[in-house]
Amino acid sequence: MNYPPNVMSLKKFLADYSARIDSLGLELIVAGYGSEVVRTWGTNTTVLGSIDDVVEFYSMVDAVVVPIDHGGGIKVKAVEAMVHGVPVFGTEHVRSGFDTSFRGYVGDIDDLMSGNRITTTAAPPGVVREAFSEVQFQNGVNDLLARSGF
Repeated sequence: MNYPPNVMSLKKFLADYSARIDSLGLELIVAGYGSEVVRTWGTNTTVLGSIDDVVEFYSMVDAVVVPIDHGGGIKVKAVEAMVHGVPVFGTEHVRSGFDTSFRGYVGDIDDLMSGNRITTTAAPPGVVREAFSEVQFQNGVNDLLARSGF
């Protein structure tokens, strides 16, 4: 929550869906560096703040909502959840940051909030770890540099 696009996106999500989250009986947990500020927003959220044990955190949640609709690139929290085998719901902006082979593993937030689709398929953690490994990153950078003539 120390990155303005994340703050803007979460505020918009909560403004749009707080009442719906309550009516669906969902508990929204906000966690991570700087998330304590959410306590001042007057929404019905559980705020954990900084997380000491990421594995423990992901073992206690049923799904992760990534409501980001600002900023660029891949959304690290979505990848992090995928690595831990947790289903992800996100915006089209979140899906667009992924290769097409991973977009199907990001359920649509609007479907979740409509109550029509409460679950989505989790990405296989081994496939995620392979795709986002240091070796794959290095290969991608080397390929980019080679195509650029470096």
